[in-house]
Amino acid sequence: MNKLILTATVLLYVVITGCSTPSTVATPTDVRYMYTYEVTCDRVGAEGSQVMIISSLENDVNTALSRARAYAVHAMLFKGLVGSVCNVPPLVNNAQYMANEAYFRNFFSSNIYSSYIVTASDEPRDVMRSGDKVKVFTYVSVNRNQLRQKLIEDKVIEALGGAFTR
Repeated sequence: MNKLILTATVLLYVVITGCSTPSTVATPTDVRYMYTYEVTCDRVGAEGSQVMIISSLENDVNTALSRARAYAVHAMLFKGLVGSVCNVPPLVNNAQYMANEAYFRNFFSSNIYSSYIVTASDEPRDVMRSGDKVKVFTYVSVNRNQLRQKLIEDKVIEALGGAFTR
């Protein structure tokens, strides 16, 4: 009798949890969740740029340095920046992303994002070993103003004035 109750309980649990997929689970093509990195706002640069420290765990230093550029633009779009010198919200909210998902996949896969990199360090600021991987810290500067303007021109986000003209 106890085995029957235990079996029925386990079966019920598997049916309930195994057959439903939470809507918050990221799909492999969801660019909001494709990258794993950490970002810290270092300082506000000239002419609307933000200087960030990007850290990521990669197979080698060169891969980390090249991916840091995409991570920096990704942070500006979807994460925002928090630091002692800046507190910048993300440029794109979830609804805007969902309405323009193909746009963002193309934005990153076609390297369009690289147009908004002002400077990126060719040498790491710091490197730490973690097993067979390296955690690399590097500086990247992104022109937030130009990136925001591009999103407005492409009708991904509204200009600030658009919210007040209704």
